[in-house]
Amino acid sequence: MNLSDLAQGLAAQDPALPLIFETEDGSIKGGYHVTEFRVADVAAIDCGGNTAQRKEAYLQLLDGGLGGHMPVGTFLKIVEQSIRHLPDLADTPLRAEFSHGNIALRLFDIGNPTAEDDAIRLPLTDQRAECGPAMRGECGPKSRCC
Repeated sequence: MNLSDLAQGLAAQDPALPLIFETEDGSIKGGYHVTEFRVADVAAIDCGGNTAQRKEAYLQLLDGGLGGHMPVGTFLKIVEQSIRHLPDLADTPLRAEFSHGNIALRLFDIGNPTAEDDAIRLPLTDQRAECGPAMRGECGPKSRCC
């Protein structure tokens, strides 16, 4: 999911409906705050010695406590402004940083928005560590990793 795809999915929804981010541990509290959109250039080396350069984008959310959930239209205005200032946000793979109660920040993949119970729900699923060479089928008895 990138920010353009997310915005396109949300644009098809009623802009007045509340946008509720959800993890397996429950929903973000009303009054949450979009603290930051970030895009970063990353240089990496994996366990097989393969180097790569890529961009990564993040949406950071501060759990709420007071007030209602942000309307879809408000979120989309934040997205539009963010892409205008940081164009690479539009097409870079996007992850969410969030923690219930704002403790122990976690990384999440962002799912597709769905309309449910007079709200738009956006699922956040846990990310898992993975071995790049193993994912590419490069691990074996003579490999440099695994």
